[in-house]
Amino acid sequence: MLPSTLRAACSALLVAFLLAGCATTGADELEALRRENTRLRGEVEALRSELAGRPAADAGSEAQLEQVFVPRSRVSVEVRTDPATGKTRVTSLWYRTVDSKPLPRLEWLQVQAEQSAAGALDGAWLLLERHSGRGSLETKAARLTIDGRVLELPATDYDTSRAPQQPGRASAGKREERATFALPPGALAQVATAISVHFEAGAVQFDFSDEHLAAFAAVAARVGSGGAAGK
Repeated sequence: MLPSTLRAACSALLVAFLLAGCATTGADELEALRRENTRLRGEVEALRSELAGRPAADAGSEAQLEQVFVPRSRVSVEVRTDPATGKTRVTSLWYRTVDSKPLPRLEWLQVQAEQSAAGALDGAWLLLERHSGRGSLETKAARLTIDGRVLELPATDYDTSRAPQQPGRASAGKREERATFALPPGALAQVATAISVHFEAGAVQFDFSDEHLAAFAAVAARVGSGGAAGK
C-alpha cells in the first residue's frame, strides 16, 4: 500500500490531468462551434444575396448609387410617306407627361420629324396636348433644359377648344389645348443621349421620363440625324 502522502500526490496529479484534458476538449469544441457558426453565417448571406438577385457585397466596402446612361429598349414609331411629294413623316406614340396626385394630369407628349424624298431632315417638332388644367399652354416659345443647357423652342402652332358639355351638368365643358414647338438643330440627338431634360411652356412644366427620352432616341435613330429645321 502506498503511503498516504504519495496517494494524495497521485490523486492531485490525476485530477490536474483530467481537468487539463477537459479544458483542452472544451476549447477545441468551442473553436469548432465558432468555425461552424462562421460558415453558416456565410451560407445565409450568400442565400440572401442570391434571392435578392445580386452578389454579396465585399466586407468593409462603401457603396453609392450613380446614374449611368445605357442604350434604351426598342421603341415603336409611326412612319408615313406621302406618295405625291415623297416626304416621310416619323411620329412617336403619345406619352403621358406626368401623373400628379390626387388625380393624374391629362397631358401628353409626342415627337415628330419630317424627311425629304432625298432623305434630308426638313424639321422636327415637339407636340403637347392638354385637357383641362390650370393656366394655359399658349406661349411664344417653350424652354428645353438638356443636362443644364437651355434651348428655346419657337411655337409654330396652337389650338384650343372645349369638349362637349355633359348632359345634366351645369359646368362648362373641359378645355383642350394642343401646341407645337419647333426643335432647333441638333435637339433630337441631344435629348436622345441626355441624362436629364426639363420642359417649360406657359403654365406647363415637367421633367422628361425614360419614355420621353426613348421617344426622342427612336425618332432620331429612324431619321438618322439630330438636326432640325423650322416648320
